[in-house]
Amino acid sequence: MLLVCLALGNRTAAAVSQAGRFGVNILSARQEAVANRFARRGEDHFTDLPIEHGSLGIPLISHAVAHIICTVARLIEAGDHLIVLGNILHIRHRDGLPLCFYSGTYGDFHDRGREAEFWYF
Repeated sequence: MLLVCLALGNRTAAAVSQAGRFGVNILSARQEAVANRFARRGEDHFTDLPIEHGSLGIPLISHAVAHIICTVARLIEAGDHLIVLGNILHIRHRDGLPLCFYSGTYGDFHDRGREAEFWYF
């Protein structure tokens, strides 16, 4: 299973609730501009963005490090968020570093044995 949290009242939460399925794109370290696009409100995030369509017709962002396709198992409202529990149907991944966001900035994690370090870009 996969758990995601979506802000209540936004288009993504409504679309996932209505469709009963969703996809998660794990962006590559080179896709910071794509992440910033999806962070902005009030626009069509997919306009002019290279996408593929996965199983169930779910849009997947091209060149992402990983794609995860799920069906909704359960929706839980908690505070101002919708917790979505998804049954994983398909995972696809590519080589590359994932984009990470931590403490207000982008970076990546490097495994240092038993501890991971966060490196700022």
